[in-house]
Amino acid sequence: MLKTIRGLTGAFLLATLSGCATMNYTGTDDCVERNGFSMNVPLLVNVSKRNDKFSEECATARAATTISSIKKRDGSPDFSMYTLAVSLYEQSNARVREFMDKMLKEQGTSVKDMKFAIAKDKEAVLCERVAITNKDGTVTTGFRCKTPAAP
Repeated sequence: MLKTIRGLTGAFLLATLSGCATMNYTGTDDCVERNGFSMNVPLLVNVSKRNDKFSEECATARAATTISSIKKRDGSPDFSMYTLAVSLYEQSNARVREFMDKMLKEQGTSVKDMKFAIAKDKEAVLCERVAITNKDGTVTTGFRCKTPAAP
């Protein structure tokens, strides 16, 4: 009986100190499809068998949402969305870019025109890709757009 209690206590401590995560989801911020598992027992073992890949479906949906928001309700350009669309375009693969080019053409613009409009207006909005470490140790990335303080 005492041996069983010790075994259960040891198993409980091991489970408490270790982390095991099964991943099967797509991050909406970075459009990375995460598959596999990761297990970490401090000082003993660290096993990670992951198969992460870029999700074109997610990136296409995100691009469509961004492009549909590039104009404000009054029809004027929303430069923060312009900047985000350009950032998404530059960090996507060829198929997503092709989709974005087609959608922008339907909107009557292009990435080149958007870059020119941003530079011409000198809108002080910067979008950058950021990495965020979650509590479970996984890293997600996304875009953060901000307006720098005036000099």
